[in-house]
Amino acid sequence: MKELVYLFVYGTLRKEYGSPFHKEHAEELEWMGTGEISGRLYDIGEYPGASPQLDVHDSIILGDVFRLREPKKFLELLDQYENYDPLNAEGSEYVRGEVSVRLENEEQLSAWIYWYNGSLAEKKIIREKDYLNYLNKKAST
Repeated sequence: MKELVYLFVYGTLRKEYGSPFHKEHAEELEWMGTGEISGRLYDIGEYPGASPQLDVHDSIILGDVFRLREPKKFLELLDQYENYDPLNAEGSEYVRGEVSVRLENEEQLSAWIYWYNGSLAEKKIIREKDYLNYLNKKAST
């Protein structure tokens, strides 16, 4: 496993979302700020899925960047949470990969991300680049 110390999250693990998993493990994460990646968000039910969109220049996902205090230990927990089995990537709901993140201050860094690994054929594309904004608009309609 490559040793990256940053994690990019775009959905229910965002700082503002306040998930129980995030609250339970907050001491293992240092929030670095928000960032953007190339990709597309999908509504897959109770949480979003993201897919890399390397050929689409206007597909941007906004998320939070965290520095992992103990990367190896925390990623093992997160792999279980995200239903990712490194020994069976094809059968995993999400797969962990490396992504280039542009921070608010324009700095670039490499971070871990969990890409959705299921079929997106019937899933709704989220046009918002920020999943939290999408949830707020969805709740107000």
